[in-house]
Amino acid sequence: MGRANDMAYVATPSGTVVLATSISQEQAISLRQGVNDPLYNDERCTVPIYNYARFLPWVQAVEEVSQKFRAASDHAHLHLSVDSSVEWKRGEKYATGINPKNRIGHRAQVEAYCLSLGEQALPTRRSMWGPDVFSRIVIASLIALSLQWGTTGAAVVVVWFTPTTGKLQTSVMASSLKKT
Repeated sequence: MGRANDMAYVATPSGTVVLATSISQEQAISLRQGVNDPLYNDERCTVPIYNYARFLPWVQAVEEVSQKFRAASDHAHLHLSVDSSVEWKRGEKYATGINPKNRIGHRAQVEAYCLSLGEQALPTRRSMWGPDVFSRIVIASLIALSLQWGTTGAAVVVVWFTPTTGKLQTSVMASSLKKT
């Protein structure tokens, strides 16, 4: 998160784009802050992603960023520039990106551009749970169980259906017992 926050740029009310750290200590991406409970200290650390304590807040943060990028992408596909008073400018003939002039605007325009079409800019409270978390947990559990029991079950079937072969050699065992 530190590297992402060091590279974050923001649109100012005047329309210029500046490095976020030059105007505020507010972070571009952050997890729940202000909770002084030692239980939540581990959530603020960045790696590893698989740690149990980071699962729910990271899902929420990733979904929020993903929604903003999806909304901006939808606007670009409709050839809508950030500043609605500026007409959409096509990129170069063989360029794969979007003309940077289409992505310039004031802070309020950028915030509106990152909202889904028809969505209102209302203050939202972030939930502790990300969207579809429980269905993701169920699907991951079912996949893990099927993998585990697929291999274990195959081993049990092999052992169960493999016929016992060989002959018990009682005469060798009896003679070795008599010698002692």
